[in-house]
Amino acid sequence: NDTTISGTIPGQAGVGAVSLEVRRDVAGGGSLSTDPLTFTVTTASVTSLAPASGPIGAPFTISGTSFGSYAGSNTRVKFNGIEAPLSAWNDTTISGTVPGAISSGPAEVVVERAAETGLSSSATQAFLVVVPVISTITPGFGPADTVVTLEGSGFGPYAGAATKVLVGGTTVPLSVWNDSTIVWTVSGLGDGTYPVIVERSPAGGTIQSSSATFTVGTGYAGGALGLRATAPLAAQPDNRFRGDMNLSSADGGRIQTPSKAAVSIPPRALAKDTEITFRRLHQDGLRSSAAEAVKKSAAGEAIEFGPEGTLFTTPVTIELPYDPALTADESQLAVHYYDPLRRVWESLPSIVDRSRHVVKAQTAHFSIYQPMGLAPTTVAQDEFYLRDFYAFPNPSRGNAAVNFRIQPGLADTIELRVYDLSGRKIHDSTDFVFRGAIDDGNGKGNQNTYDHSWDVSGVGSGVYTYVIKASRAGQKPIIKSGKAGVIK
Repeated sequence: NDTTISGTIPGQAGVGAVSLEVRRDVAGGGSLSTDPLTFTVTTASVTSLAPASGPIGAPFTISGTSFGSYAGSNTRVKFNGIEAPLSAWNDTTISGTVPGAISSGPAEVVVERAAETGLSSSATQAFLVVVPVISTITPGFGPADTVVTLEGSGFGPYAGAATKVLVGGTTVPLSVWNDSTIVWTVSGLGDGTYPVIVERSPAGGTIQSSSATFTVGTGYAGGALGLRATAPLAAQPDNRFRGDMNLSSADGGRIQTPSKAAVSIPPRALAKDTEITFRRLHQDGLRSSAAEAVKKSAAGEAIEFGPEGTLFTTPVTIELPYDPALTADESQLAVHYYDPLRRVWESLPSIVDRSRHVVKAQTAHFSIYQPMGLAPTTVAQDEFYLRDFYAFPNPSRGNAAVNFRIQPGLADTIELRVYDLSGRKIHDSTDFVFRGAIDDGNGKGNQNTYDHSWDVSGVGSGVYTYVIKASRAGQKPIIKSGKAGVIK
């Protein structure tokens, strides 16, 4: 217009100081021009590339100056000549992911800007494309539902269906995934020895780790492993309910804990990339009273899905495991969420999967969720006397927690002490969780049950003596001892 002219710097202008003038042709020939001004054409300058290494599909950020504004296909980042998918571009910062089509090994990274017939490029930056490496697998054997931990490097961030663990070619459920640790659960596999591979397959390529091995089953060529059958749902330790993965908004994903608590999040349901967590919540008086008020009985564990209060643009599906022994009618089960402000449980339209003992529902937010239904018709005996006590798994292998259980009716307090072979006390606790009335398959029906989980990651292999003391006012204490093995 009469006071302002806007345009773009021509590609053939080159780089450095150039002359800039405004010229207007006039009728009959000739032209009118402004006095020439000096304009400096800059090129992209990179000050940092972070990280300096990663697998395909991993995010990167380039910081610097003179990147200019984003201009579609005319603005790009290349790894060894292959364009990288970009998520952000401004004059000082560029973000994207390592392209899937690139080979592992050293790569040169360059920022390019094209215009007409010209091309401006930054100096190249060094980047190392790594492959996932499995260093350890713990444990190396076990039956269905065994929780397995992979330690290593180069796993990269979780990226939905583009990141998976393959066991004999079968995709297994995941509960934890970060650059150095993956936790998965044995599922859908018959007895035998299988290769275990970590795979990343972002658009344009696939990369796999070297193979580890895992043996499914309760025995091997050298003799029986002596594994105890999977404990009832209510007896499972806290780590079986733990989930922790960073999900991208673009990809979404599914997290399934070893207990079968799960969430499936569609692409774009999250407003931003979010670290999704699961945490088992032990029963408290407020929630118990709220359940009684609606005449409902807990049929499984209360799980806090986090971050608490997360809202979704489209509904997500949560799944909660339940114990058939804790309900009178499986068809009446439903997922409930706890409203801490109103102190009430609200039910959600639910689907019961009886074959997997899972109840599902859709939700638009994260809260505390629990499966609830009608209380079982048989109840535990409250009288204070010993029904059963034991430790499981026994022996513990790898770093699997040892769980101590006692069924004394109703008790005021439960105490535990653990000693090594020299008689030195190495663990004591009164932190027993009341599981309510459960039938753990010991032939004694529903019994009030108390459990404590002992983290053995800090102790060595050996046989340990434990003493459990249950107390109730006006009654003689129940004191029992036993032995628990730990094999590292």
